[in-house]
Amino acid sequence: MREETNSLLELKGQDFLCDHPINPAVNVNSRRAYLIDLGLNQELRLAEQLSSREKDCLKLLVEEKSAKETAVILGLSRRTVEFYFENIKGKFSCWSKQEVLRIARTLKELDLL
Repeated sequence: MREETNSLLELKGQDFLCDHPINPAVNVNSRRAYLIDLGLNQELRLAEQLSSREKDCLKLLVEEKSAKETAVILGLSRRTVEFYFENIKGKFSCWSKQEVLRIARTLKELDLL
């Protein structure tokens, strides 16, 4: 077993033993091209339609925060947060908050939020 560890260390270098994940920086245009190549045009288009505040609201929705909690965190009124969600539903062509949540989770997984 010790021999395997040593050979992996020789192959991968010191990064093999680091405690933090290695995430190379990818510029926005490369990331966009990659998502398009994967056929994720629809998801990319949806994310690009959102304002920064709408993205903030969706991030908190994915974290299962209520509209009231979201309002407190963002320093907005509950009614403003609900207005953002109505706008998001329109942009996503959704009828329910559950549909919005499903799309938001997908966007979060793709790191588009």
